[in-house]
Amino acid sequence: MKRYIEMEDNEVKILTKKDLFRVAGEKGLIYDFHKWVGFHDARNKTSHT
Repeated sequence: MKRYIEMEDNEVKILTKKDLFRVAGEKGLIYDFHKWVGFHDARNKTSHT
């Protein structure tokens, strides 16, 4: 998603995963920002446990 968004719009600066999910939601690439943040948080918990 990050590469696609950056290729489409050079002005967008994505610093964090939340920024990525927010911009992806604004561009219609994902439907539920909060679910994606939840998926990312769950992934981080499982990888560090």
